[in-house]
Amino acid sequence: MAEITDNEVLIDKFCEYLTLRGKSDRTKSGYRYTLGRLGTWLAARGRTLMTATPDDLDLWRKGLTVSPNSVVAYGVAVHSFYAWARKKRLRDDPSLDLDLPSPERGLPRPIGESDLEMAIETATRRVRPWLVLAGYAGLRACEIAALRRDHIMNTADPAMIMVEGGKGGKWRTVPLSPYVWTELLAAELPHRGHAFRRLDGRPGPNSAGLVSKRANEHLRAIGLDDTFHALRHRFGTEALKGAGGNLRVVQELLGHSSPSTTQVYTAFVNPDAVAAVLALQPKNPIPQTEDV
Repeated sequence: MAEITDNEVLIDKFCEYLTLRGKSDRTKSGYRYTLGRLGTWLAARGRTLMTATPDDLDLWRKGLTVSPNSVVAYGVAVHSFYAWARKKRLRDDPSLDLDLPSPERGLPRPIGESDLEMAIETATRRVRPWLVLAGYAGLRACEIAALRRDHIMNTADPAMIMVEGGKGGKWRTVPLSPYVWTELLAAELPHRGHAFRRLDGRPGPNSAGLVSKRANEHLRAIGLDDTFHALRHRFGTEALKGAGGNLRVVQELLGHSSPSTTQVYTAFVNPDAVAAVLALQPKNPIPQTEDV
């Protein structure tokens, strides 16, 4: 390959490579965003992606003010890009010694049941089915945006939703409950094409960012601190209860490649553990004495 110096051209070539590797649009969008920001940062210092040094990348990494998990995600994108550039003999890899923090394990943050019901009841006609699909079927914003009408298989036995995308671009099936189907019917979805069409007249699906933004704006407007993703956490938590603590079942429903990721989405306490703790409590309240 001839020498390429333009950052945008390089990023386009890299994303073409990711497509051939079967990477999802979500992954490519994230990598493109990270590399674009890095390119802008380097340009302010008279550098490009092709002339960046290990010291440049180290300084860039130290200047990041995002969470440790986001730093890791940015670092993975940079490592992947320069590994590709080295493979294509475009340059050496200046990211080999880039130090990244250990990922932090998040905590489950499911939205409360009454809050979820209020959010759905007060939502606009456009946002309401998005909240339902996140809270009662566990779909991500990107999966809701990409959902097509023929992927909602309401006449199958059992009824199901074929979900494409997410992390890794894999397919999974999620049972279609009568409640979710009733809500989708009320939304008057089109007979074909994308289930939720754009309102600007342009072709293609809505972006995941728009779905997330509109849903989060609604949650803020009604006074909730929960994010749209908290609805997916709610689904995972309730599904684990329904599955009797079978993490593998919920892992498949959420489309996770690792059960450790599923654990982050589920605030679940084994009923036997609850019974064991309650059995240790006093049978009658213990009187309190006044401070002397």
